[in-house]
Amino acid sequence: MTAVTVTRDWSDIVCWLARNAPLTCASLALPAPRLSTEDLTSMVGRPIPVELAEYWRVVGGTVGEVIAEIFPPYYSPLSLDSALHTWRVYSGTREGHDHPASLCVDDLMITAGRRCWDPMYLPIAHDGCGGYLVVNLRAGSDYGSVLEYDQELGCQPSPAWGAITELMEQLATGLSAGRTERGFRPRTTTCGRLAWECERRALSTGSVVAWPEYLTG
Repeated sequence: MTAVTVTRDWSDIVCWLARNAPLTCASLALPAPRLSTEDLTSMVGRPIPVELAEYWRVVGGTVGEVIAEIFPPYYSPLSLDSALHTWRVYSGTREGHDHPASLCVDDLMITAGRRCWDPMYLPIAHDGCGGYLVVNLRAGSDYGSVLEYDQELGCQPSPAWGAITELMEQLATGLSAGRTERGFRPRTTTCGRLAWECERRALSTGSVVAWPEYLTG
């Protein structure tokens, strides 16, 4: 059921973007050729949650690695190719260092990021500035959880989401209902992009009660 849930929620997210944030929707790339959980496990060398394999069967990152803040508050999905490359470089293998992904070619950023990087983190999204959403592959109660990683501060002590399935479900329902996710509310810009506004700022300006109708249904 987890794989079905991820596919369904991503479909709902893309449909919402097509209706309300067409520029963000147009930035989405096609996913990689279909891989099994076993294939992905072989690539990484450690067990991969089945829902993570399904995530990359439907999520292809963005065209040209452009920033599309789909995951609150400012994370863009990574393609499988870019995610694996980032993981290899930050983990110190340097494999494929000539990869064109712009988020990985800055040696200074990579050197700084390695100080607190854990090879048990597999990135799934990035902010373009050395920050990532990563899936925790460590065995234990937090296996499969989604964490926020910063190249200077390391990972947040508590998971942002308990699993990929939780991330996708909350994003899909949050967009549909115009609901706050982790302190941020979805809005669309005049040019058709999805953005996330800090709820504190929205409350101070009174804009929470003035969300357009298309954000509430």
